[in-house]
Amino acid sequence: MIQVRCPECGYIQSLSEERFLSISEDFLNCPHCNAKVQKEWGQQESDSVPEEARHKMHAFSRRILNGGGVAREVVFALESLVRHYGPMEESNKALGLGYAAMGEKNKAEGFLKAARQESPKDEQVLRCLQEVLFARKKFDETAEVGEILAKLNPSGLRDEDAARLVLSYVWLNDGDRAKAVLEFHPNMDARKPLVRKARRELNRLSGTGIRSILTKQWPFQKLWAGGAGRETLKSFSERAKTIVTGTVTDSASNSCKPEKRAADLSKENPAKPPVTLEYWIYSRDCKIPTWDDIRDGLVDSCSNRSERQRIFKFLESVIELHNLTIEYILRRESEELFYYPDDLIPCNSRQLTAEDRQVLAEAQMIVRLRLSLPDSVGTDHVIFMAKFVETVRILASGVVQDAISHVLWGTEQWKKHSHNPEARLVDSNVLLEILAEDGNVWVHTHGMQKFGIPDLEIDQIPEKLAAKARALTIVAAEVLIASGKQQLDFPLEIVIPGTDVVMSIEFQPPDPEAHFPAGSLKIRPFQTGGDPAESGSTKQALSAFVLPARSHSSAGRKSESQDKHETPDKGPASRQKLIEAHKRAREELPHFKMSFQKNPDSGEHVHAVKVGFPTQGGGYEWMWVSLDAWRGQSIVGCLENTPVVRKDLEKGSRVHITEGEIFDWVIASSGDVLKGGYTERIESRADQVG
Repeated sequence: MIQVRCPECGYIQSLSEERFLSISEDFLNCPHCNAKVQKEWGQQESDSVPEEARHKMHAFSRRILNGGGVAREVVFALESLVRHYGPMEESNKALGLGYAAMGEKNKAEGFLKAARQESPKDEQVLRCLQEVLFARKKFDETAEVGEILAKLNPSGLRDEDAARLVLSYVWLNDGDRAKAVLEFHPNMDARKPLVRKARRELNRLSGTGIRSILTKQWPFQKLWAGGAGRETLKSFSERAKTIVTGTVTDSASNSCKPEKRAADLSKENPAKPPVTLEYWIYSRDCKIPTWDDIRDGLVDSCSNRSERQRIFKFLESVIELHNLTIEYILRRESEELFYYPDDLIPCNSRQLTAEDRQVLAEAQMIVRLRLSLPDSVGTDHVIFMAKFVETVRILASGVVQDAISHVLWGTEQWKKHSHNPEARLVDSNVLLEILAEDGNVWVHTHGMQKFGIPDLEIDQIPEKLAAKARALTIVAAEVLIASGKQQLDFPLEIVIPGTDVVMSIEFQPPDPEAHFPAGSLKIRPFQTGGDPAESGSTKQALSAFVLPARSHSSAGRKSESQDKHETPDKGPASRQKLIEAHKRAREELPHFKMSFQKNPDSGEHVHAVKVGFPTQGGGYEWMWVSLDAWRGQSIVGCLENTPVVRKDLEKGSRVHITEGEIFDWVIASSGDVLKGGYTERIESRADQVG
């Protein structure tokens, strides 16, 4: 037993050694007067340590340092011996690593610092100490330890250690040092969360990079170098306006009025932001297109005279009001804007080819086109901007990024979209993202600002209801866009036709992390007659919600039209076997997921999933989807079948699905099935019998 005397009232409390060691704080509370008593346990005076104690300390230290699970009893027993007889050999190191593994960061720090004094160049101690200091938000000390690690082994610094060093510099507002670490370690694995966070926070600190551009207004300047060229680089708005009005001027002093930012245009009602469309075109060439070329290209993009008149009338209007701007950004002047994170490409791109990636990597100029309108009715602005961007893209021979929805378009897919930008309006203009954490998902959009509406979000949804939450979000987006922003008055409630589900939609101000700089619209579904604030109402409503036929799902390799079955069934005789095969596919899904995430870019193995696409009448068309990306519950892939019923899709379409929608899966190589395809085998046998 250990006895502790209170210095205030003299009360003596007795604690067992295990209880004393399990208290992570540096003080005890006196039960008599509530005073804080410093937690101290002096080392016993002894000329020699008993052999039995020495043997136990060595054995306990070895058990901890040899790895594997760390037993609390072993750590407590070792500390008790160290407190009695003093540290021996690697006991301080063992206690530091042991308490760190148990999550006792406070106690771990003390022992690790003691171990560092004993062995200043022990990399295992330094790594663990850096991790503990980082967790305790002691960023100055974290940076100090990280610098020592970097000096000891410059080329062998682990990705996580480098990332912690970068983040420490960032949170100490030392962006130059943080950037230097990243530049010295350019090959860090971007799939690791800590590495992604380090890059994101550094970009946020410096206010540069793709991510910061997508989350806030960027104070663009004219970034061109050279003297004589500046006079010719007036904004496109001014040059086009000069030609339209028939006035010619070479004076650089006739500059445009300053562009009104979204924040300025929406101060009166933040729930109704201005309409904003912005596209970046990455080009290998630095040649600036002329107005004559743009005008001629825009004429060619129109299919008839009526469309041409409508497009040019809209163009003249936005030029007159200074709503349209075009800027040119050179790589040599702003290198950081040309870095597109590799980890975002699979989830944010649409059929990006190897050639498109090459253009993105070798781009020397970004053409930035931005349309800002205080208000808009209908979709004329979407049609105009798609055709205008495509005209400039052809002249620049570039790759298009939609900066509002975060989508990076493959060239062929962008061409199809620009020819009919109204088709599948929400799916083609808005990106839906699903993030999973602790068994729940957060579904949210990027791109609703194109229609003057804040982005939508619905959170705390069980993973098994992710597909329904996604479908509900799309329904909400479609209804809000069709209503027009001027008709919206938040909070509001929307009844989903044909169901007893109601959506309560409320405006949320910008969050502290600036994920939605203009705020967001939070969706809370509930059943008719219910209360959206009542616990469990969202889950009940989603459970009752029937997935509508939608234009945003996924598909795969073999197409079967199933209009009347919840599962792809060849007949009652095979139904039970099919259900058992489906059950097996779901049970082994973690193996499939691990296989894909281990080698997402493997050219040898193909990973595909079978999904049912809703059709009219409540049926499904079952198709296969080859996977490109899998993050949380959200999956992105390409349709491998030619749809029979779902004419809104086609083979090769990029589709977004959720993990809960997977009916079957397969791993194949060179045309041979290596694993999975359980339901396919049942259907093949049924076909042979038939």
